[in-house]
Amino acid sequence: MGAKRNSGRTIMGMRIGQGHGDAGKNLADTSKNIGKFSENVGQFAAEMRKTREAIESGSKHRSPIEVVLRALTARR
Repeated sequence: MGAKRNSGRTIMGMRIGQGHGDAGKNLADTSKNIGKFSENVGQFAAEMRKTREAIESGSKHRSPIEVVLRALTARR
């Protein structure tokens, strides 16, 4: 009776049952990877927004390398 109950259940063409098998593990791994990817995209978007705002406001901030290069190449 239990075998008949679990034998024909499918979702989007994938068989489901007791939760065993590679399909469930692959789906879980894929969802974790999608979550990590979306976090990275969010961080990238935040960095781009900060950069755009700095450019628009005319920020005079220089990186440490630029400061050192300017000091080394400045005429006295």
